[in-house]
Amino acid sequence: MDQATQQNAAMVEESTAASHAMAREADALHALIRRFRLSGSAQPVQRVPSSPPAAQLDTRKNPWR
Repeated sequence: MDQATQQNAAMVEESTAASHAMAREADALHALIRRFRLSGSAQPVQRVPSSPPAAQLDTRKNPWR
């Protein structure tokens, strides 16, 4: 029973340390994101179609058979 309690306590400590580290990382990321300002006047990007698809191979006429 003591061993299980010790293992649980160790897991709680590890989880607490991990959650604190994640909170610090989230704060740092938030500070980086705050630097970006977007105006409402930006125009949406228009997508340009890619090149036309390559010619399809007619599998009914296989000259290699």
